[in-house]
Amino acid sequence: MPSVASSDSTSLPLLSAIFSAKTSQASLDAAVTLSNHLTTLPAPTLHDVLRNSILPVLLKNAQDRKSSVNRESGLIALGSLFETLPNTSAVSYLLLTPSLSQVVFDTLADKNGPVREASEYAIQAIYTILISSPTSPLNSISTEIGVSYLSSDILTNYLTSPKAKPQGKIGALGLLSNLADKMVALSDEVGDDFGRELMGRQLEGLIKGVEGGLFDVKADVARAATSCLTKLTGLIMNEDVRPHMPMLVKTLREGSHQALAKAIHDLSQTTFVALVTSPLLSFLTPILERVLGSPQTSQEVLRQTVVVVENLTKLVHDPVEAREFLPRLLPGVERVEGYSSLPEVRQLAKSCLNVMRSAMKLSGGEKDMAKRITKEDVEARLEELVGGRILAEDKSSWKGIVKKVLGDTIKDIIAMREWERVNKVLTILLTEIVEGGLETAVDLAAKTASWCEEEHTVSALLFCVTGPSNFGLETFWCIIRSQNCS
Repeated sequence: MPSVASSDSTSLPLLSAIFSAKTSQASLDAAVTLSNHLTTLPAPTLHDVLRNSILPVLLKNAQDRKSSVNRESGLIALGSLFETLPNTSAVSYLLLTPSLSQVVFDTLADKNGPVREASEYAIQAIYTILISSPTSPLNSISTEIGVSYLSSDILTNYLTSPKAKPQGKIGALGLLSNLADKMVALSDEVGDDFGRELMGRQLEGLIKGVEGGLFDVKADVARAATSCLTKLTGLIMNEDVRPHMPMLVKTLREGSHQALAKAIHDLSQTTFVALVTSPLLSFLTPILERVLGSPQTSQEVLRQTVVVVENLTKLVHDPVEAREFLPRLLPGVERVEGYSSLPEVRQLAKSCLNVMRSAMKLSGGEKDMAKRITKEDVEARLEELVGGRILAEDKSSWKGIVKKVLGDTIKDIIAMREWERVNKVLTILLTEIVEGGLETAVDLAAKTASWCEEEHTVSALLFCVTGPSNFGLETFWCIIRSQNCS
């Protein structure tokens, strides 16, 4: 068993007690005692002990093939940590969450009943901490960091892993479904659309994680994937497409040319009036790309497809957002214009290309295009502003996980123009790991938020000043203020 940091000699006997307990309840009691003790430690000590001493022991024992008792005890302890530590330390959540894909989901396939129950307990603890505990620091940023990191990183990576076990996939799909449900409920019941839109922006990656399960040879996995995909479509708030969602889910599930043709036909008969945003583009782009790229697609379906693409492009609110997805469709539409056997289809494709190129400002050269701030851009800026103020004990946590999670999350928050959320996320996380604590964190968060807003403003102004003639300063102010401008 690894030695516990010298600054915390108490954790070792408490950790040992979890595995020497005679009953499951006694192991849980010991795990709760350890968790409560860890909440009393200074943040740097907590992170060090958790990262270098506690987690290696728990993960090793949770995978002990020779001892079901050790597996159960390790999972019980992970569940207890999830129930307790994020209430006082948001960084601990980031350190704990990878254990889901490392061990927890796979142990849902364990032959031993108590081990499976312990795994379910750990998963439920994670979900509970994200939707409750209103006084915890994690709850204050649970949507921005908790849900975003868990759904877009941990769950997606596990679901796309060739080593994932069927029972683990079902557990991961269930957790993802619950998270999507919760974000939709927050939107419908209390009018908070942020989480719904944030998860919606990750929809393309989430669908890739779920799509493989649709064709799984295990019927239970396929059913769970279909249910999860249906829940994910609830993140899309476009009223024009909502009636078609069951059909689109069926299309992805069947994957046949007939199903794709039926989907395109239905969409081509739709009058699009609502603004088109990233969640809908994330969902439709793979379908449209598949149709345009297939040599088996008929001329009639190609005609309908280019009409759909043009109509969608005209209704994208944020031009920069359009350029995240349209480049993937551009080659297919160009092929239709160049090689379709029907003059009418070629003419429609040409019209579609003109609209797409205008929206993407291709006529002025790609170097002139305003582009979305990337995760790498954010990470580089964070390192410049924050890296030198990180406590020595937390540099590995900063470089290994915190900076990466912040880069990915803030990238999406910038696109949504939620500057105060940048401040909130950074203040809560940085308070635990920077020199000077809260005072330094507030200052660094304000500087980073200011940079985010400035970068977005320059990007929007560049587009509206140098972009197509149908965009101007009115569009610029709409983008800056995040208004719905038609």
